[in-house]
Amino acid sequence: MSLTKIGSDLYKEKRWPVLGYVGSGAMAYLSPGVLFAFSAYLLSKSALKPGILTLGVAIGSVRFFAVARGASQYGERLIGHGLVLEYVARVRVALFESLSKVVPHRLTPGVFGDLMAALNGDMEEVQSLLLRLIGPMLSTAVASLVAIVIAFAFSVPFGVVTSITVLVMGVLAPWLFYGNFKRRIKQSSESRSNVYRSASSVTGTFSERRLLGDQDVLVEDLLEKTARSSRFQVLLGTGQIAMACLEALVEVAALVVTTYLGVTQIEHHSLGKVYVAVVPFLLLGTLEGLSLVAVEISRTVSTAPSIRRLNEMLSFEPRELPSCPSTLSDQGPLDIALDGVYFSYPQSKRPVLEDLSLHLNGGEHLLVSGVSGGGKSTLASLILGGRLPTLGEIRLGGVSTRHLSEEVIAEKVGYLGPEPYVFDATIEANLLIAAPLATSQELEESLSKVGLSDWLHAQPDGLRSKVSMRSENVSSGERQRIALSRVLLHQSRTLVLDEPTANLDDENEKMVVELINELFADATVIAITHSELFAYMYRYDKHLEL
Repeated sequence: MSLTKIGSDLYKEKRWPVLGYVGSGAMAYLSPGVLFAFSAYLLSKSALKPGILTLGVAIGSVRFFAVARGASQYGERLIGHGLVLEYVARVRVALFESLSKVVPHRLTPGVFGDLMAALNGDMEEVQSLLLRLIGPMLSTAVASLVAIVIAFAFSVPFGVVTSITVLVMGVLAPWLFYGNFKRRIKQSSESRSNVYRSASSVTGTFSERRLLGDQDVLVEDLLEKTARSSRFQVLLGTGQIAMACLEALVEVAALVVTTYLGVTQIEHHSLGKVYVAVVPFLLLGTLEGLSLVAVEISRTVSTAPSIRRLNEMLSFEPRELPSCPSTLSDQGPLDIALDGVYFSYPQSKRPVLEDLSLHLNGGEHLLVSGVSGGGKSTLASLILGGRLPTLGEIRLGGVSTRHLSEEVIAEKVGYLGPEPYVFDATIEANLLIAAPLATSQELEESLSKVGLSDWLHAQPDGLRSKVSMRSENVSSGERQRIALSRVLLHQSRTLVLDEPTANLDDENEKMVVELINELFADATVIAITHSELFAYMYRYDKHLEL
């Protein structure tokens, strides 16, 4: 799956709306030129005292194209925004389907929230690109082609000049800018990211730095990065001004040449006097839209990284399985066995896990502790099937993970990480992710079991209340308990908990550990932590130090 494939599928399903979008856009960009041309014809013709019918047709045409411009602009926005929003929705669905194959199995624990924020930013870039460039570019291409045909209808020289002007303004000028400023635009994008990160560091550490005064290194670094970013913006602004000046010179040259050609043809009796201003004004109106699109073409380099990242996310595939993959039993908590497990990352010179063996009976609890970098989260990824041991075997319910798909494992093994994500949706929608067929009563019961009954009743619309990662009505502890509620709804009797209290204060950590002990007493649980409080309160049968 890719962004292009999603767009192609959308076009196949909605060919007529797409053609209507391009057609209305072409009319919007062509109407000013035709309007100017008819106006020039009307002014020229009126000096010759024509008949009332001739004037009526000309006046009616001017009026028609004036109204057509507004109507086509409205139609372009109405149809275009609808198509773009549907495209973006399909991309988001495809992203979640792709990421569901690897989250949390292959992604580094704790980065899911940051990943979603980054992908949202990339999606906004692509959405803006579609609205600002792709649609208008197709529409102006059609409008420019029609203008060239009209110009050729008057005379071949008019058509040639119009063609050259469109080529220079629509292709050559943006290409020159893109080629000369590609590196600058990339550096500008990177510098803005550096300023954002530096500003986040400054604001996030204010209490620790308030006594530094003039010796505040972080503030100095922020000022330096801001100044650097400003210089890049000035350079890019200068380049865009230069391109605008170049296009203005091309427009002036085109108008002068077409006017000269018109006068010359009048002298040779090959063109009527009333038409001398028609083609120049047609060209002037058509180039209005073309120049705007040219500026947007020059900015596409800043969107290229977003497109690349989204295509990478969409291309995630499940790992390969034997020709006859296995399934897991539906009966209760699973046994988990590791026999002589070694694991090394491709770029690593030494194994992260070395000759690891253990056996966990169904219903037993294991505590995994140790220093950072000891392989705790790697162990979680191996058990969830996202990675395979370099040597040795991992068996779930007696079946090797080499013969189990990540989807099969996810059906039986629940997961709770350090940063459970709360989607920008209703409470109900956030819970139905785990159990799409659950009733409202079941959702409320699951929240009650994790101690969120009072919190739910305090919400203005109950289960229909909106929440998100930025909601003031959802604390870190409540997010973690919402995630526990999802695990309950999923009815997993085998769980992997990877630093489930990493971002909680002591009070909330105690509450979450007590809930784990109570709600999953008869489940097979592997709890990974570096928290001494968690290790002290958690009821475990076996302990593994990594």
